[in-house]
Amino acid sequence: MDTTTSPLASIGIDIGKEVIPPRRRIIPTIYVKPFVKGQKNDYNDAEAIAEAALRPNLRTVREKSQEQLDLQACHRVRSRLVSRRTATINQIRAFLIEQGIAVRAGVTALRNSLFEILKNREKEISPRMSDLIVGLYEDCSGSTNASRRSPRRSSRSASAKVTASG
Repeated sequence: MDTTTSPLASIGIDIGKEVIPPRRRIIPTIYVKPFVKGQKNDYNDAEAIAEAALRPNLRTVREKSQEQLDLQACHRVRSRLVSRRTATINQIRAFLIEQGIAVRAGVTALRNSLFEILKNREKEISPRMSDLIVGLYEDCSGSTNASRRSPRRSSRSASAKVTASG
C-alpha cells in the first residue's frame, strides 16, 4: 500500500479484469452544505455531494499522508489523557474540599501539597478516604507521564520523516 495516501481515498472499483483507480477528490463539508435539501439523511447527503462535485470551480482538499494520520491520532490520544488527568485532579480537589481542605487548581499545586496535607490532617481524614485520594493521585500521575511521553516521541519521528522526504 502506498504510504502517502489514506486507505479510504485509495479504494478503486473492480470491474472484471482491471481496477479503475479512484478519482481522488475530497470535498470539504462547507462546500456541500449549501446543496443539502430537506432533512439530513444518507440520500439527501449523497445528492448534495453529487451536485457539489459537478461544479467546475469546486475547491477540494488533499489527502492526508500516513504521517499526518499518525500525528493526528497521537494528538487525539494526548488530548484524551490530559482531559482524564484534569478530571481526576478535580475529583481529588472535590474530595478534599468536602473534608474542609482547599487546594489550588492545577497539577503542580496538587503535587506539591497533597502528601503534606494528608500527613498533617490524618486525624481529620479517614484512612479509607486517604487511600482513595492516594490511589487517584497515582492514577493521575501515571496518565501525566503517559501524556508527556507518547506524542512527543511520535511527533519527533513523524516530523523527521516529513523533513527527510520534503
